[in-house]
Amino acid sequence: MIELARNLSYRRSLSPGKAVFFYKTKDSEFEPLEAESSRLRGVKASFSEAYDGEGKTKNDDAVGKLPFGNPIFIESCFVPPLIEHMYCRFSLRAESNVMQPLVCSDLALADHLKALAIQYRDSGGFDELARRYSKNLMRGTWLWHNQRARDIEISISVSDYDDVLTVSNLKQQGNDPLCWDENSQAVHRILSSGMSRAFYDPQKYWFADITAKVRVEFCQEIFPSQVFVDKEGLKDSPTKQFAKVATSDGRAAVCFTSKKVGAALQMIDNWWEEGAEKLLRVSEYGADREFLIARRNPSTGKDFYSILYDSENLLKDSVENEICPDYHYLMAVLTKGGMFQKGK
Repeated sequence: MIELARNLSYRRSLSPGKAVFFYKTKDSEFEPLEAESSRLRGVKASFSEAYDGEGKTKNDDAVGKLPFGNPIFIESCFVPPLIEHMYCRFSLRAESNVMQPLVCSDLALADHLKALAIQYRDSGGFDELARRYSKNLMRGTWLWHNQRARDIEISISVSDYDDVLTVSNLKQQGNDPLCWDENSQAVHRILSSGMSRAFYDPQKYWFADITAKVRVEFCQEIFPSQVFVDKEGLKDSPTKQFAKVATSDGRAAVCFTSKKVGAALQMIDNWWEEGAEKLLRVSEYGADREFLIARRNPSTGKDFYSILYDSENLLKDSVENEICPDYHYLMAVLTKGGMFQKGK
């Protein structure tokens, strides 16, 4: 059985930048989409306003205050009037960091992990990972709630292809790339082949510039990344704030953080259960944020560390057979990168 090293880490192989929201006018190709601050009078609606921790009604003084307003100070974001399209753009880099650990204090473990990566490469495993990442890229999964729109066109410029690649409304064409139109299937092949090569070839660097053009309705609300705010000392600051990027003229465009974009691209794990339809973000314990459970908790034997401990069998079983789901998952976690050491 494999043993973890005291120090073991991988640098991520897929690195997105911040995704910046903007719009265009007849005089400008880039107008940053800005947030606005609002002071509102909300209503008292939380359970704790009227009930204590045991579910009993609070005293009359607390109940008597329920009709009074609850002042809040928040940021919100809306498309300006008469703007028909909103744009969101980010860059993406793929590189070969998964073929060996960045840091490993155990030489035997480092050799084993290299052997896993080489066999996975030779079996075409990185092609499957790249196809899944590329599908999320093309379908606009990284737009999160903003992908609910009538029309979405995504343009992609890649370092190993001269022309700009364009696809439209793939959400309406289904989840299976084999059901897409011919152009979209061709774009999928171009993206996944370049990305796959970058994962296993240390001499290859793959870059992409991605822009989504989203048809918006009149003064439609936009949902960028929210930032965590320390509520202490926020007397003059909104309690709900968005992530922003400063422009050269001093304005601030709302954006998705690189972590938020990366989380969407990493939504490829349906290996956690046979026949699973729900895609999870690749993580060591299969965190399901919707139901707040770990789909890959250690009791299942399907978590990253359990599979890594037993990964000698992956080398044996995959020589003559097709790549098993656990092998795909293991390499997806290493592609994601992170610190995996046992510790002291």
